[in-house]
Amino acid sequence: MTLDEITSALKSSDTTPMSALRAGVAKTDELAPLIFAIADKLCSGVYLLPEENNLLFYGLHIRGVRLALFGKVIKIDCLVLARPLLRMAASATNRKS
Repeated sequence: MTLDEITSALKSSDTTPMSALRAGVAKTDELAPLIFAIADKLCSGVYLLPEENNLLFYGLHIRGVRLALFGKVIKIDCLVLARPLLRMAASATNRKS
C-alpha cells in the first residue's frame, strides 16, 4: 500500500483497518509527520474532524507497534509529542485558575 492508501484507509474506516495497520508499520517514519501534526492540533485545542481523530488514533497505535516489534526507543516521538502535551496541560491549568 502507498502512504496515501494507508492514510485514506485509516481516516475513513468504520471498522479496524487491519491491512492498513500492517502496511503502516512498514511506513512508520513516513506517517510520523502526519500523526505529529494532528497531535499538535489536538493539544492546541483545535477540534479534530472524525477523519483526523481516526488517523491520530491508529497512527499512535502503529508507532507503538513499531516500538514493540523493534524495541527501539523512538526519541523523536517523545520530543515531538511532549511539547504539545505540555502546552495542553498548561492551558488546562490556566483555565482552572
